[in-house]
Amino acid sequence: MESIYSHLRKEHHKVPCSQETHIDLCIEDYNKPGNARKFEENARVMLYRAPMYCAKLLAEILTDTLKNAKILDVAAGPGQVGSELYKVGFRNVHALDGSWAMLEACRQKKVYSDYLCCIIEEYGAVPVDDGFYDAVVTSGAVLEHHLPASSQSEFARITRPGGYCVISYSSDVTVTEYGKAWQAESKRLEETDIWKVHCKVVIPDYYKNLSGFVDIFKVL
Repeated sequence: MESIYSHLRKEHHKVPCSQETHIDLCIEDYNKPGNARKFEENARVMLYRAPMYCAKLLAEILTDTLKNAKILDVAAGPGQVGSELYKVGFRNVHALDGSWAMLEACRQKKVYSDYLCCIIEEYGAVPVDDGFYDAVVTSGAVLEHHLPASSQSEFARITRPGGYCVISYSSDVTVTEYGKAWQAESKRLEETDIWKVHCKVVIPDYYKNLSGFVDIFKVL
């Protein structure tokens, strides 16, 4: 099944190139006029429900601090996660994306309080202090040539001890080499006491006709 990204990256795999080059191509596509809108339209057609699940699950955990909790939406795209977080009561959500066009779409939704334009490359750092956020959320970007597996350690670094990392991904990712590397890094962070599993939730309707998962980790 096609992902919501497929219409933006269908040409990328025809030419062998590095992870960094693939990321550059993705960002170039996302910045093209109208592509943020097309991304949202495609998500609606495919009944992309993962952002809703991420928001509701996090709201259940941070019930007492909804309005004040500092949340980072990583790979925010045009702002689906932020919109869902706003619906359940979060009022201090920051958007991070490598595409200025996607961040402009986020601005138009008026559900974010700050914006960071940067790319999380392999073993790269996010320009945020340690433990700054109460929670980090990412949905739909656990894909090859998007978020590297190593980005999980950055999620944990910028989340305060006792805070949470909420990560959603589709079931078809898990059978790929990229997906296996992602899971291995999640496990490594657990085994080295960086975080622990809070819960793993199966989402039967992540997309239309495709299941997925939401993994929630508590930072130690």
